[in-house]
Amino acid sequence: MSTRVLTVFLSSTGRDLGPYRTAIRERMRRLDHFRCDAMETFGARDATALDFCRERVVAAEVFVGLIGHYRGWEPPGDNQQRSITEMEYDWATDAGKSRLMFVAPETMALGKDLDGEPGADDRQTLFRRWVLSAHVVEQEFGTPDQLAALVMAALANLHIGQLLKQMQRAPSVAAEAAAATAAATVAMPPKAETSSADQALTSVLAELANDPEFARFLGNPAAVDVTKLEAALAARAGQRRTAGAAQLKSASADYRKLGEVLRFHDVAGAAKAFWEAARLDPDNIATWTDAGDLAMSAGRLADAREAFEGAARAAQRQGDGHRQAQIECWLGDVEVRSGNLGQALLRYQSYKAEAERLAKSDPGNAGWQRDQSV
Repeated sequence: MSTRVLTVFLSSTGRDLGPYRTAIRERMRRLDHFRCDAMETFGARDATALDFCRERVVAAEVFVGLIGHYRGWEPPGDNQQRSITEMEYDWATDAGKSRLMFVAPETMALGKDLDGEPGADDRQTLFRRWVLSAHVVEQEFGTPDQLAALVMAALANLHIGQLLKQMQRAPSVAAEAAAATAAATVAMPPKAETSSADQALTSVLAELANDPEFARFLGNPAAVDVTKLEAALAARAGQRRTAGAAQLKSASADYRKLGEVLRFHDVAGAAKAFWEAARLDPDNIATWTDAGDLAMSAGRLADAREAFEGAARAAQRQGDGHRQAQIECWLGDVEVRSGNLGQALLRYQSYKAEAERLAKSDPGNAGWQRDQSV
């Protein structure tokens, strides 16, 4: 199954909403599934500002608009006296893009005291009213981090809805994803890829859609609510965790499912869910490594180290030298990120020595030969 990395155009005024833009861009930077296109990343260009902005809006797949009280720049020569943010919204509408709109509430003072052109406040009020009448919007801005979380949840809703539509159009997609996920778990490739994350999520969605407890959250691809789905998954996982030893593996499986959903909008939350899953099923090497990968993405290096060490202990218990060698390499990556270059070198040397030993022990094993070569 192919993976789509969605390009998201972030539109707003910067003078008043700069901290909100920064928080959203930072959240998106930690995710493999979305790429943020924003004015902060435009750089030098050989085109007029309006032409360039229009091209970027049209090239994106999703338009995220933050609409505050400040009007911002109104490019000259427009007979409608639109602001650049309003123009970007119109371009996205004309191009048929998915639009996720976040309108600051009337009670929010930010931007109201900024000077603009005569009549700009009235024109901005009309634009705000138009967006509010045309869309289901979010008006609880809160702090920049809170708004960033809402934006990422909305993007996750959109992405999951697209996967559900694929599954409805081609039921075989779910079965193929489940088989690919199982194969990837056994093979445990050296580096997680976005495609495997999409496959794992599709497999989870197919399972949950057939579970009466969760089907109600996934029946309508256009009305997915990841927040409610995740709350229900967390509740069942918690219940199973306290139900006794016989339910621990089931609880671990629920936490894994929770982590797969969270992976698409909350890296830190996903890392925590996989960590819970690994603690409940400590012999599951893939769960430990997922927890480590996500902790790395979230910048929680101590958690990443502990998770990879848990994976190494599980591999040792199972006598899996191949995976032990791979995990040494990942622990080396943690040490590099931590600034412990000497320790990183020792980890990499241990990985190389074990890879060479395995390659010599089985010259016909293509995977071990590859590990030795790199």
